[in-house]
Amino acid sequence: MLTLAINTSSFTESVALFTKEKILGEIKWRGASDETEKLLQTIMRLFKNSKKKIGDLKRIIVVNGPGPFSALRIGVTTANILSFCLKIPIYSIDTQTLWRLRSPEKNAVLLLHAGGNFVAINNKISKITDIIGGTLYGDLTPDEYNCLNKLKKDTFQFIPEHRLKSVAETIFNVKSSLLKKEKSIAPKYWKPPNITRPK
Repeated sequence: MLTLAINTSSFTESVALFTKEKILGEIKWRGASDETEKLLQTIMRLFKNSKKKIGDLKRIIVVNGPGPFSALRIGVTTANILSFCLKIPIYSIDTQTLWRLRSPEKNAVLLLHAGGNFVAINNKISKITDIIGGTLYGDLTPDEYNCLNKLKKDTFQFIPEHRLKSVAETIFNVKSSLLKKEKSIAPKYWKPPNITRPK
């Protein structure tokens, strides 16, 4: 069963293609608010590199958040459109479950970029300076990482995203009970988008 996985829920974004037997490929990149131009183009490159046709696709799995507003919205919308056009099932997995499966140890604290000057620390929105200590892991912007490095390093150990199990490997091995089959996926956000609301 040819499956496409899409993750735009964190600063490091990725798409992966796999069958029931093996991972065919994964492309990762650092998000730069360019998902509109980059995501579909990257998906097509992934198919070309894997020598597969998009019409062969049988299933889509998308990380539906919480995550940053624009990136997540584009990732989920792309997954919904492909599912609708190809008439194939779509499944979601939430950000916390995905990262928990990538965790290096049981009690590690998850840090993810949550927009602006905020990070999600174990699913609570905070400033990075609120971190106390322990083993930390996750995915931060360069500015957030620099801010983290200015804190007392002897109180914590940070394991960056690139030293964890890949998103492709994690989703490839995920139990089907952790995937939610849906007609259409709705994105979840860390905090409400900072946009003008109609009166």
